[in-house]
Amino acid sequence: MSDKTIKEIFENMRYYIICSTLNQVVNYIPLDLHRQGTKEKSEEIMIYNLTESETKNNSEKKSLFKRFDNQAWDENLFSVVPKEKYNYEEKTIVINEFLNTNKSNTGKEISKAIKRINICSNEGEVIWNITGGQKTTLLKILNFIQQENRKNDYVIYLEGNSNKMFYGKLNQYKQFEYKELGNQYWNKELDLQTIFNLSGYQYEDNIKNYLETNLEYADVYKKLNEIYDKCEDADALKKDNVQDKDKYKIKFLIELVKLNKEGEGDKFIQEMKRIAEELNVNMDNSNEIQKIVNAYKSEKVKRFGYIFEKMSILRIKEAVEELNIENHYFLELKHSVKINKKQNKFGKHIKELCEFDIVLSTASGQVVVFECKSGTMESNTGKARVYTAYATNGVYGKPILLIPFYKSQISIIHKYLFGDEKNMDQPEYKELRENFENILSAYRAALRSNMDIWGLDEIKDGLNELYIDALPVKG
Repeated sequence: MSDKTIKEIFENMRYYIICSTLNQVVNYIPLDLHRQGTKEKSEEIMIYNLTESETKNNSEKKSLFKRFDNQAWDENLFSVVPKEKYNYEEKTIVINEFLNTNKSNTGKEISKAIKRINICSNEGEVIWNITGGQKTTLLKILNFIQQENRKNDYVIYLEGNSNKMFYGKLNQYKQFEYKELGNQYWNKELDLQTIFNLSGYQYEDNIKNYLETNLEYADVYKKLNEIYDKCEDADALKKDNVQDKDKYKIKFLIELVKLNKEGEGDKFIQEMKRIAEELNVNMDNSNEIQKIVNAYKSEKVKRFGYIFEKMSILRIKEAVEELNIENHYFLELKHSVKINKKQNKFGKHIKELCEFDIVLSTASGQVVVFECKSGTMESNTGKARVYTAYATNGVYGKPILLIPFYKSQISIIHKYLFGDEKNMDQPEYKELRENFENILSAYRAALRSNMDIWGLDEIKDGLNELYIDALPVKG
């Protein structure tokens, strides 16, 4: 079997067979790649959609959320692929319509459904996407191709972790041979709204993409991030020793957290000037800091929360710009994204499902949801973020808790929460208790919710580690 590129795989496709799935982005990406590669052609394609009826879920008919809501999943996909743009006809084959009610036999039922797609074809005209769907269906598809000796058909599989696509084809011995496509299945036209729509969600699409536009007061947040970095870098201090480094780290964070208290704005500005001077950081833009503090005066106890979100956006943007140098894998970076169901099942009294602090999307349809916490977070909030990250992006959703600590301090927090109670009087533990109890509460909640926890200085390494198989830049 010869090596193929993505363009070569899809350029002759006339029949596209998919399985209904919650994670419809895996069915959408190949279809959109075909559209992009055949813009000059006008040939119509046929999409066969293997799905199941709601009879499987009689016990859930009155539920707002069903475990296997195939009908909704199908609507999610076809709502974002208008026929006038994608030039297709669609035929839905409901697998369990073939079920023998007297003698249930899932294998025969699936086989009967698949045999309805017994179409003649030339090389590469039929593509079976076996990424989504129940494993029993996928096995029957492979068995059907072998039994019918469909040697011209391709099967494709999208591997989410590495963002690679694999394709298979029968050889002369009627056995499958599989190869990795020569390039990854990125879709650089894939926007965040489409990703959410494919899961049945939406957001108000008037939010800036900070990968394409500048953050307001970016120079100020950059200075705050510079102070943050220098507090961690002992070589940047006038007195190069660990004790001074730790002193500045704690002092800087204490001053930031104090911003959550009403009336601390002016004191914060003066303290930032003093710390910046000692760290040799030029703070000529202190008037701009005053504007930021004043802008959040009405928020009273939330000022640092908003400032920390903007510091995080800038840090994520800088990390992405470095990681994106060769490939532009990350596509959109958005702040304060309010999510709701496309078809509001909650009624007029609930306008939104939740709000994501920061969202970063990728060309493979994966989404990182950042929850920024400089204060308390209930464990229910953490669990809700985990749920909504997966609800809006399937297994491609990744929730992360960002806290204003350093990587080195996070290890101390972990020892404090899970260490020997006899050592709780150590100075570093005392500082945590006296100054950061709210953030410790958020940390505990994130652990109970099974969220990853990053410090502000871990963002670049964290993103690189998450997508190490997709990114050529390893630094």
